[in-house]
Amino acid sequence: MSELRQRVKMFLDMAKGGYAHAFDILDGDKVVGAKSIWAATRQSPGKTTYAIGDQTFDTAKDFIAAYEAQKAASK
Repeated sequence: MSELRQRVKMFLDMAKGGYAHAFDILDGDKVVGAKSIWAATRQSPGKTTYAIGDQTFDTAKDFIAAYEAQKAASK
């Protein structure tokens, strides 16, 4: 299994207490995906999304499984 890290890409604070945070997901020095966390207001629940290209995932577990499958297929 790969050791993945995340690197801050962007932090935005919006009106009404909302926010958006974006991260690159790295395998070594290579960017392999993205993670975004956002909420429209301070009271609304936050939403986290992971992405590999056009594919999006709601959990890190699903993201890692898809990344490992993609990595295995490319060998």
